[in-house]
Amino acid sequence: MPRALPSALVLTATLFAAPVNAATAAPTPSTVTLPIRVPLAGLARALDARAPQVIADIDQPGPLGLTLTGQIARAGALTITRDADALRVTLPVTARVRASLGGAAQQDFAGAASVTVRVTPYLHEDWTAGVRASADYTWTDPLAFEVLGARISVASLVDAQVRTQLARVTAQLEQEVARQADARARVGALWAKLAQPWRLPTPEPAFARVKPLSLSATPFTFTDDAARVTVSATFGAEAQLGTPPTTVTPTPLPSLKLAAAPRPGVHLTVPVRLPYANLSDAMTRAIQRREFRANGVLSPTVRVTRVDVTPQGARLNAAARVNVRLGPLNVNATVDVSGTPKLDAQGRVLTLADVRVRTRPDGVTQRVVGWLADARVQAFLRESARVDLAPYLDRALQDVRARLPLKPAQGITLAGRVDALRLTDLDVTPGGVVLTSRVDGDLDATVEVPGR
Repeated sequence: MPRALPSALVLTATLFAAPVNAATAAPTPSTVTLPIRVPLAGLARALDARAPQVIADIDQPGPLGLTLTGQIARAGALTITRDADALRVTLPVTARVRASLGGAAQQDFAGAASVTVRVTPYLHEDWTAGVRASADYTWTDPLAFEVLGARISVASLVDAQVRTQLARVTAQLEQEVARQADARARVGALWAKLAQPWRLPTPEPAFARVKPLSLSATPFTFTDDAARVTVSATFGAEAQLGTPPTTVTPTPLPSLKLAAAPRPGVHLTVPVRLPYANLSDAMTRAIQRREFRANGVLSPTVRVTRVDVTPQGARLNAAARVNVRLGPLNVNATVDVSGTPKLDAQGRVLTLADVRVRTRPDGVTQRVVGWLADARVQAFLRESARVDLAPYLDRALQDVRARLPLKPAQGITLAGRVDALRLTDLDVTPGGVVLTSRVDGDLDATVEVPGR
């Protein structure tokens, strides 16, 4: 069963907005990092279990008709330490040797040595681990004895045999280090989880369609307590309203690319739909408290009593119901204020650009039509198609905050802080204006991947 690793994906991210319409602009690539940590203590225990008790059997003819027999065996626990850009595996051993002369005279003696294997793990293109290793040993209590007045160094006599056996031990240690450092399972799990649609913390159902793009990894580095490698995944995320798909077509795990770890960051669009009924109510409230009064005969005035917003392709039409008073004359008329919706520089106010104002002629005299065509009245009517979106943004921000922490997809958890929300883009759809929001804040994301 998958479990959360102590070194599971931890990222601090700021959410950035991108256009809703993916056909006009591709999603900004995002990056998440997965630090993989192999504790040296656990690696030492695994290697200690694999290291043989007997390092070498000795059966070696010596000078003067001597025969040397015995063993070099482990004398203690295996240890691992950092050695610059590699790891040093150290194993203490003892040697017990019997020297026989013509099958009669015998002499037993002992010595001690330290076997060291320098190992450097690395990753293959398929994310499995390889190891470069070199072994050596040093006598701490050299094997030597005297016979017939001559001092004989057993260490030099058995060196070739011991090194042959060390090659076998080194191969076993290489296999275990490669098994412990293998990243393929964890990287594959990260790749698969990233491809899942992410549910977004929006007031209505929305999700980010995620497309993994590339993978890279740093070379292994070493500290006093662990071997480390950082895997970086880039992906594109495109936000959409609605419920996420239930199935996702997996993509093969790409080949390894070695690179420095980039700064993590997630770029997501957070869409908020503003239905036309809500937009109409907001515009009505903003304008109905005001009226335009002109100087001159009869002091004509105009008030907007209601605004109804409907889509017209990529434009919006605000049908303003107005009340015109010209002395004793009290006339109701409908004025269409149409234009392309846009946001102000702060992303808090929606207005119309390229505005056209047209009075519907039904039941209105030419005199009233002409007066409504006055430039000052037209400017006032243009203001009816303006709405401060701050209250909606504030409610959306509170809703986003209330939904954290959340699990946007299986095995992925988002938590942290959201500071502000502002609008960067909008799109006219049949069901309402879809506002693209920029959410600023710091999020911690954790991804559960298979551990050992």
